[in-house]
Amino acid sequence: MWLWIESGCLYAGSCAAIRNTTEQYYYGRANSRAMSGLYTVLGRRCASCHKNTKEANVNGIPFNWGIRRDKEALKWNRKGGVHGRLTTTNDPAALYDSMLLVNITHPENSAVLRAPLAKSAGGTEGCGKAIFKDTNDPDYQKILAGIKEANAIYAAQPAWGMKGWKPNKDYIREMKRYGVLPQTFDIEKDPFDPFIVDQAYWRSLWPENNPTPQSVSRK
Repeated sequence: MWLWIESGCLYAGSCAAIRNTTEQYYYGRANSRAMSGLYTVLGRRCASCHKNTKEANVNGIPFNWGIRRDKEALKWNRKGGVHGRLTTTNDPAALYDSMLLVNITHPENSAVLRAPLAKSAGGTEGCGKAIFKDTNDPDYQKILAGIKEANAIYAAQPAWGMKGWKPNKDYIREMKRYGVLPQTFDIEKDPFDPFIVDQAYWRSLWPENNPTPQSVSRK
């Protein structure tokens, strides 16, 4: 329990997954690029169904990253956290939440592209009709281009769970400082398992490894 608390209860199970400020900005930029095409097409092709209303999408940004917990999530009795991907019957997230509508890993499979695309062109016509006759529609291509750009940004610096992921430089620096990793360690060349490194760090704090730990004075 103590180790779990000290690790910050990370969903990934390793402190190596923590992103620093630079990476947070980096991934935020990727998400923004994924939505860039949507925002330019919204008014012309999507606003009639995805418009802002008192009942849903009350944050004022159609296709926002996450349905707001304080209003939409509570009103629709959505389960889980604000960023949860579990949807309920008639859940507004199916219309407004880019976490559900955008597939950065496989851009062409994004619901925001397949739903408005004609069945004859490989779409689902989930919008009730074919908004895009085929994939050659300029607006379809604009949305697709934005999502593909986001995919390229993530591929250049993969996030946790993606192939090629690497811990941020702060984690490596601290593990070297505590003697868990050798000073010669090079993340670009040497094998790395975050769970093994984390375990080595926690073991370094065990009493048998530190027979005379420093006392903490309280005043």
